[in-house]
Amino acid sequence: MRVRVFHFHFLLSVAAIAFAGAALAVAQGDNLVAIEAFNSPMAAEFASDGRTLYVVNGARGDYGMIAGRGSISKCTVSDDGELKVDVLQFTTDLNAPVDIAILPTATSVSPAGSLVVAVGGSWTTDHRGRTLDDDRARGTGLIIADASSGEVLGRLFLGEGSAIQGIFGRPIMDPFSVAADSKGNIYLADYAARGTLSDSPNTPQPGIWKLTPAAIEALLKETQPPAGSTGFFPVRAVPAGLVYSSQDDALYFVTGVEGYDLAGALLRLPRGDFTGAVQLDTVAKELGSLTGIGITPKGTILVARNSGEIVVVRGRRGRPVNFRDKNLFLSPGQLATTSLANGRTLVVVPEASGGGSRPWQHRVRTFILPGNT
Repeated sequence: MRVRVFHFHFLLSVAAIAFAGAALAVAQGDNLVAIEAFNSPMAAEFASDGRTLYVVNGARGDYGMIAGRGSISKCTVSDDGELKVDVLQFTTDLNAPVDIAILPTATSVSPAGSLVVAVGGSWTTDHRGRTLDDDRARGTGLIIADASSGEVLGRLFLGEGSAIQGIFGRPIMDPFSVAADSKGNIYLADYAARGTLSDSPNTPQPGIWKLTPAAIEALLKETQPPAGSTGFFPVRAVPAGLVYSSQDDALYFVTGVEGYDLAGALLRLPRGDFTGAVQLDTVAKELGSLTGIGITPKGTILVARNSGEIVVVRGRRGRPVNFRDKNLFLSPGQLATTSLANGRTLVVVPEASGGGSRPWQHRVRTFILPGNT
């Protein structure tokens, strides 16, 4: 395998960022590194050890993501932040994978630490670029894979004709982002082709689904989930990325479609509570069209803009990370972060756009933030 690595030395500007009356200085970073070894990398996620990294390869073609060509790459990160590809195609033969989470709680078919991958959106095509219209053919939903072997252990079908449709009267159309909490609940964002909210039967709509472990167990067997084990939260401006914060026990998500209320916003749902008993918090808004989100080990929220900037958010305000040389990212996806041995934070940015490069030459970039971020 030929992996091309490019280093771009830079200084992070000292930028005053207003956070509810306080200021956070983005100090000097060490380097920005690009690893050109992937195929439309859409998302990245660290295992609990903070050194094992999984990268989602969406396998974009000219007209969508090519069925059966998606995969997961398994990588490691050294204590000083160097990223190495260990197994380029660790989990293979996936249909349009777009995001990944680590499942902390075991199920009947998967051990704790298993990988949960969102797959099978309406952008799935065959090898000739023809859209696959059948949800069964796309496998719309989630797959669970073994974190050690990459083997697919189970599939949750959530599309047209699924058990989930029987509960809510609508299927999931475009699995787009996925997160998991310490109780084993899975949160899945449905992009729903940027559709509008509708009460019409069988009409997909953008929003976030919650699946408890009991629901996961049932859906793996394609049986009806128990009453109260699933939930749906509509999001008109379309959820573009999810992350669950163990620091404050809350689900954070960003919105990506402008023209709606709370477009370009960072929102927080305490305890991932879909019952309506807690209020949805607007953490920050007017951030621009957003494509991804991550959270540092110290609890700082990072969001990715469609324009190619990575933004640090605290309080009600956010500012882009500034580099000495203007460095915009190409279609940044779901971010991953980890702490290094020196206490600083490594940020991993998958770039879904290949920028004209051939498959398996697309890049993931990393950079380092100060230890207080």
